[in-house]
Amino acid sequence: MAENTAVATVAQTEGLISPFSSSSSFETAQRMAKCLASSTIVPDAFRGQPGLANAMIAIELAARLNVSVMQIMQNLYVIHGRPAFSSQFIIAAIQSCGRYSALKYDIRRDADGSPVGCIAYATELTTGERLESPEITMQMAKDEGWLSKSGSKWKTMPEVMLRYRAASAFGRLYAPDVLMGFRSQEEVEDMTSQAVPVPQSKTDKLNELLDAAEAEQPEEKPFPKSARDILNAEIEDAETVSEEE
Repeated sequence: MAENTAVATVAQTEGLISPFSSSSSFETAQRMAKCLASSTIVPDAFRGQPGLANAMIAIELAARLNVSVMQIMQNLYVIHGRPAFSSQFIIAAIQSCGRYSALKYDIRRDADGSPVGCIAYATELTTGERLESPEITMQMAKDEGWLSKSGSKWKTMPEVMLRYRAASAFGRLYAPDVLMGFRSQEEVEDMTSQAVPVPQSKTDKLNELLDAAEAEQPEEKPFPKSARDILNAEIEDAETVSEEE
């Protein structure tokens, strides 16, 4: 049994190629990338001539993580030019690295049973120590603006998002070499998406337009006095002087 497992492990390792380790590996990886880029079942980012370079990177990542190239392609997302792994892939990578027990989660709930916080934890197999992620909370999501993002899943599936972010935080803290600096898809989306502006009411918008119009109006100038006004003023001044005398 142990021998069969070893053979399977060797076979899997030998099938992986690091494109940038040698010129021959680079040429072999190029042929592999062309084959993958011509497939219709790989994600769009890896298809055709524009996807060849991405396919080469996927082959390199597969070699580093000791997983299949298709697994990388199906779980690697490019969001506004930043690559990120799916949270499911991050959880699977942590649990299959052989250092920790399966990830578990402590969910903190309010009086109504709604999730308000989550900690991901696992046991380090070599020491038996319980390792915990920082607590990810709904208040944190609100303060950071994740709840107000366009298409945010924090509103519709908060417990899942809490688990995903806690698992990603655990990985960055205790297994950064496994994640190789990559963040989760949800983290990158929260970091790059723009907050949804609060819509103005019709009254607020009208008041804003009126204020702007008033600010643009020139200062009112007094109308020039007519000859009659000037003469009446002089008579009034003369009468005032005579009365004082």
